[in-house]
Amino acid sequence: MKKTSLLAVLILGMYQYSAAQEKISFNVKVGLSMSNYLLKAENRSGVQGSNLTSFFAGVSASLPLGETVSFEPGLTVIGKGTREKESGSLTQGGVTTTRISDSKLAPLYLEVPLNLLRILKVGSGQLFFGAGPYIGFGIGGKYKIDYSEKTTSGSNVSEMGVKEEGKIIFGGTEAQDMKGIDFGVNGLAGYRLANGFGVQVGYGLGLYNVAIDRGDQIKSYNRSITVGLSYRF
Repeated sequence: MKKTSLLAVLILGMYQYSAAQEKISFNVKVGLSMSNYLLKAENRSGVQGSNLTSFFAGVSASLPLGETVSFEPGLTVIGKGTREKESGSLTQGGVTTTRISDSKLAPLYLEVPLNLLRILKVGSGQLFFGAGPYIGFGIGGKYKIDYSEKTTSGSNVSEMGVKEEGKIIFGGTEAQDMKGIDFGVNGLAGYRLANGFGVQVGYGLGLYNVAIDRGDQIKSYNRSITVGLSYRF
């Protein structure tokens, strides 16, 4: 009797899993990302530089957990980073110093988001919103440093500058540019039409310090906004 009951439970479980499999759908998405860093140091804290515009593209599976709830694991390639542009002059004691800088740090990550979504029928389509954790792995990216300084004192003029660019090296020591792992939480919301096409916006809140420890006690956390199109099939 027990074996019969167990077999019935297994058959029922397999049937339910098969039925759920039929409801599984997939999403592709692509769009723009606007990223920056939250900088924390010993004596100051705040957003660093200006937003850096890049892209994101990814796929996800939609696993229904009921009529209005869905679990969506996925894979996303996304560009993050920051850009700093500044210029100014300072005169002290008859000496004028003019500085101009334009620096960019643009890492590329492969992220694994694990989102839980609430789905509501609105009109002929669906409104969805949700959140979840993510982990990201650095897979590429570039940096650029362009700095010049000009000092004028009477008829004497001296100039110096630094120009450098290259590929980002991920790791955990001072020989690398930044850490190779990022994790945090993200939220998203959007609207999907009956034909599967949709629009979505998202926000990524990095919780892991991606800056290499160089003894300066500076910590950097990823922040990103995404806007894009999606298609479910």
